[in-house]
Amino acid sequence: MRFRRAGACALRRDAVGLAVRAPMLRRAAAAIGAASGAIFLAGALAPSFAQGTCTPARGSPAKVTQINERGELALEDGRLVKMAGIDLPGPTQERPRLAQAAREALSDWLLNHSVTVRPVLATPDRWGRTVAYVFAPPDFGTPDISPVSAGFVLLDAGLARARPSPETRDCATLFLEAEMQARQSGLGLWGDPYYGVIDATDSAHLADRAGTFVLVEGRVTRVGTGRARTFVNLGHGRDSFTFTVPKRSNGSFEASGLALGSLVGVRLRVRGILDTRFGPQIEVSDPENVERL
Repeated sequence: MRFRRAGACALRRDAVGLAVRAPMLRRAAAAIGAASGAIFLAGALAPSFAQGTCTPARGSPAKVTQINERGELALEDGRLVKMAGIDLPGPTQERPRLAQAAREALSDWLLNHSVTVRPVLATPDRWGRTVAYVFAPPDFGTPDISPVSAGFVLLDAGLARARPSPETRDCATLFLEAEMQARQSGLGLWGDPYYGVIDATDSAHLADRAGTFVLVEGRVTRVGTGRARTFVNLGHGRDSFTFTVPKRSNGSFEASGLALGSLVGVRLRVRGILDTRFGPQIEVSDPENVERL
């Protein structure tokens, strides 16, 4: 199957922005209620995956034998792979087949094929999984085509959200860009209100999403410093949203152009696990999880 990306000027909210010449994303799009209408073919998608350091270099080949209900890839060599840098959706009230659609998309493309696996951690995670980038040809029938990132493809189709971490910095910019294009076009999970970006002052919505991975937007009203962390408030009052940064991370924020003390008045998008025990807040250690809008 071949993936082609639509030009930004051609995208509409009710259109599928990633074209395919096989059942994979057509079936996924139908399953999650994406538009069945215009499919745009405007420029090859594959070359955009080879930018910067987000490449399969230092990876090794492995055959995918199964994709489980969490979207993890079982390999013939016995490893279980969690794809790095992305967060796959779960079923929601409006889109009960959303998670299944993402799994089917992966299965149609990768199952029983050899892919390139590039771990981002030296050892398995606490659940014994290899956290890795996965690269594969966009068309297994044309093996000479440069491999593309499976995570990027899912993000570009609206079948995942970007979840940066220090280990995934080399692909973070590319992944965030793919997510932005899908979000602006309302593709996949971005057509479901459950996954919508939350306003920092929407206390009811924030309370409903406690304990989940969310995106929150708002304007910084105050920056305060404690003994162990910096508090960045987006809004006024106890029920408005705050993100906290451990002091050990201050330097990485400064280096990325997000000096915390200079953020008052700046509009930001913050992502992470929402904790509501002491008011809605997210602890952010990596600056890739904070975007200046």
